[in-house]
Amino acid sequence: MEDHFEDALEMVEIGSGAQRALDDVRLSR
Repeated sequence: MEDHFEDALEMVEIGSGAQRALDDVRLSR
């Protein structure tokens, strides 16, 4: 259960990081 929670947390961090990168690309154009 704890391992799954940590994995989910990593996914959220990676997801928000990717979203931020996409926003940066849009703004730089």
